Formats: sequence, structure tokens, C-alpha cells
Amino acid sequence: MNRPGIERRHFPLWLAVVLLLQPGPVAAVEVATEAGAGLEYSDNLQRAPEGDEVSDWIRVGRLGGQLEAERSTLEGNALLNAEYLQYARGTFADEIRGRGSADLAWHIAPERLTWRLEDRLSVIEEDSTDPLSPENRQQVNVLSTGPDYRIRLGGTRYWDSSARLTDVRYSARDTDNQRLGLQTRLGWRPTPRLEGQLALEASTARFPEQGELRDYDRQDLYGRLIRTAATSRVVLDLGASRIQRAAGEDVTGGLGRLAWERQLNPTTELRVDVAGEYSDSATDLLGRSDGAVRDPSTTESTADVFFARRAGMRLRRESPRGRLDLDARMEERDYEVAPLDQQRSRLALTWSLEAGARSRLDLFGHREEYDYDEGREDLDRSLGLRWRTRLRRSVELRLEGEGAERRSNTGSGYQEGRFLLELRYRG
Repeated sequence: MNRPGIERRHFPLWLAVVLLLQPGPVAAVEVATEAGAGLEYSDNLQRAPEGDEVSDWIRVGRLGGQLEAERSTLEGNALLNAEYLQYARGTFADEIRGRGSADLAWHIAPERLTWRLEDRLSVIEEDSTDPLSPENRQQVNVLSTGPDYRIRLGGTRYWDSSARLTDVRYSARDTDNQRLGLQTRLGWRPTPRLEGQLALEASTARFPEQGELRDYDRQDLYGRLIRTAATSRVVLDLGASRIQRAAGEDVTGGLGRLAWERQLNPTTELRVDVAGEYSDSATDLLGRSDGAVRDPSTTESTADVFFARRAGMRLRRESPRGRLDLDARMEERDYEVAPLDQQRSRLALTWSLEAGARSRLDLFGHREEYDYDEGREDLDRSLGLRWRTRLRRSVELRLEGEGAERRSNTGSGYQEGRFLLELRYRG
């Protein structure tokens, strides 16, 4: 069986860390480290239907770190978390899995030429219609790098050009691919709060293992309007996309994106976004600097192009007593090849409450519905409770329990109970 690991490629993450830690004339560096050991129990590891459950105790070891640095010509951040899982009863082979990200900007000529690197390491399902489990998960790694160049055309106008080379790799799929993208953008900023842009993007994607079926070229032409106020920001994109596929007919479609974010008060942030556009797994994982953060768990492993209609809302509220995070999303996907056309909706909630000077209580849960055009309907939901307390300044004890279930009209429903006891060190 496949064992997802982080050995496929993690060099760019470490490269970003080394570069950001290099001494320089002007530097602001923040480093946080984490190590933990724990014991986890699941009464249904495979999230199998009733009667096929397999339970086991799992010994868990974790290592992680987060780095943010800013120098005179180099800035960025890196995050990496690695887990070692050992199954006490031998139900599955020991495994290592990792999640991480790196964003690095090297300002070769400040305000003119910048070289950027983005790296994403995530865990997703191998078969997206089955629940995430030890036999149905894999690593996906997306690396993108290239230059940005800006030419000033007077006091209020500019011309931006960029190029990106992107490499996408899956640990358990033959859909690895490489992409080359070029972008040119004319911008106009008549006032500090208003900005307009006309953008043309062209890219090509090549699949070494399935090129005759999946290779494609893509062009996007759109206009962008950015409106910034003291406590809010609006970004609107309108345009069109065209995709020439190696197999099948060429496709064209509209492109529209709207993102609105507002600081409602000093403790509350609200973001609303809607979009209609062609997308794919690599684009979703990398995200856009001005777009909504994509949840890796919503990423399909097919590497197919799909047209997505999306709407979402995220609310964050902080107070001296705790924090509330609410995320609601709706999405419709129309795939070009894969038989995965679907409508999905998701509601996720996390409520954190300070329980004294040393302790914190988290209530978390989610509800997600999938309605596939082929007739399949799935409903996933979970509810959990997490208690954390500091034993010493840098040592934390964590207790966590969660119940999850799926209801499906295909007989693939399941129920799972999970418990975790862990000791963590934070530096």
C-alpha cells in the first residue's frame, strides 16, 4: 500500500530557511520551534462502513517550526510540520507525513526586479470520493519560482511583467506536471485608494506520464479594480479564459472574482469572496496573494481542469476571553474529463475560550455536503473538544477528542471516534 512521505522534494523549504537565517546588515527574524510526543486512539482508522472497522493505538512524534525574516533585500516566511506515526498493532506500516509552506522574495533591484519562490506541501486524498485515511492519503508538493519586473510609466502608471516555472508532484499518482507561465499587466493608480489594471496571462502545462491526454495551454485576459479604504478593501476581476487541450475540444469561459474584506471593529474581521473561473489542483494549493485561502482538503488529486463557481465568507473575532473563527463556503465544479462534477458546501467553526491563566479550551466542528452529478450524495460532519494547559512556560499538555461520521447513499458511510494525549514543547 502507498505510504505518503515527505521525501519527494522538500529542498526548497530548507533553502528558504537557510537563506532567511543568513546574517545581514538589516534583519528582523522571528523563529518558533515545536516538538511533541503523544498517543492517539481511533476506533475506525480506515473510516470504513459498519462491520469493517479497524481500531489501533498510534504513537505520534512531531517536529515543526515557523520562521519569518526580513532583510534589506530578502524577506519571507517558512512553515514546516512533520509527523511520525507508528501503529501499535501493526495495522499499517510506520509513516512520515508532512505539511509546509515557504514564501521567499529576493529584491534584486528594489521596487523594480524581484525573484520569488513559493512552495506548498500538503496531504490530500488519493481518491477524493473516499474519506481521508491511512490507505487513502498522499503528499502533494507544488513549487513555483520566477521573476517579477516593474517599469514605472510616470507618476501614476506602471507596467508589470512576471514569469513562473511551476513543478507539481504527487506521491501516489502519475499526474506530476510542469508549468511555465507568463504575465504582463498595465496598471494605473490615480489616487492612493484606487487602482486599475489590465492583465494578460499565458501558461502551458505538460504531464510527462499522460501528456497526450492532459497537456494544455491557457490564456486569461481580464481587468482588475482595487478599492482601498481605511478599514476595508475590494478587489474585482472581470475577463475571459481560453484553454487548448491536447485531448478534447478547446474550452472558453468567463472569469470573474470579487473579494471584499473589512475590519468591522478592532476585534472583528470579515471577508466575503465570490468567483467563477477555470482552476486546477496546483492553482488551488498555491492560491493567489489577493485571493481566499484554499483549504488543501478541498483539493482533488485528478490534476484535471474544472470550472468552479465559488462563494465564501470568513469571520474572525478576538476578545480577551477567546477567539471565534467561522468559515462558510459553497462551490460548484464542472470537470473537463474526470467524472467528478459536483456541488459542495462547507461550514466550519472553531471557538476558543481562555480557561484561566494557563489553560485554553477549543470547541471545533464542521459540516460538509457533496452532491455529485452521477447521483452520489455524501454528508460529512465532525465535532471535537480540545483542552490545552501549560505545565511550564514552554511545555504544554494537550487532550483532544473528536467524533466524525459520513452519511452516504452509496453505503460508504462510517463513524469514527478519536482521542489524543500529547505533550508538546514550544520554543
